Amino acid sequence: MLQHYRDIAEQHNVVLTVYRSTRAGPGRRGMVLLTCEQYGDYRPRKTLPPDQEIWTQSKKRGCRFALLGRELVLEGGLWAMVVHHGRHNHATPVRDLAGHAYAGRLEVAQEGLAQIMTASGSPPKAVWQTLRALAEDVPRRFVTESGTLKNLKAKTKRELMGGRTVTQQTLYNLRRRKYLFLPRRVSETDQTVSDLFLAHPDSAHLLSLFPYAVILDATYKTNR
Repeated sequence: MLQHYRDIAEQHNVVLTVYRSTRAGPGRRGMVLLTCEQYGDYRPRKTLPPDQEIWTQSKKRGCRFALLGRELVLEGGLWAMVVHHGRHNHATPVRDLAGHAYAGRLEVAQEGLAQIMTASGSPPKAVWQTLRALAEDVPRRFVTESGTLKNLKAKTKRELMGGRTVTQQTLYNLRRRKYLFLPRRVSETDQTVSDLFLAHPDSAHLLSLFPYAVILDATYKTNR
């Protein structure tokens, strides 16, 4: 039911959010209040002088548009939706909802697929194209932009690193994949890694079979 009314609202470039809801329980019917994303008034966290202007990025503009849904039968799954207030106090945007923070959110299945593709090394553009191709068969418009996928990539990377730094994550991956590696520190007191030698296990095996020719590849990075 919620998705049905959200899809209708998105056809008019309006975003509905759940302002208040009550879960059905023993002797209690479920209730949900869908409102415009600009519903209500902004309430500052601290009191400011009357002559000081408030600068905020809040979307609340005092809009009163709301739909009230109530469950008709206890645990029966039958709901009724009525218009609690049917007018907006602002003009609806003419453009589509592409890049909207709420409408562009990924669903659970989409986010799972995006995380798998991101972990495998797919760039955000390829992930976006895949999700858009899969969403063509869905009535709901795909309005997610590549910026959302870039944020998801950064989030996935932070979760995979588990609080480790880039150098610690590199050493962790080398150890997990059983590479032969030797980090060289700056000094005994300064444990900063200055150089890192690494070799793939297959390369080490080939070296033991034919130790007459060795190819080394050195990579230098300078911060300017």
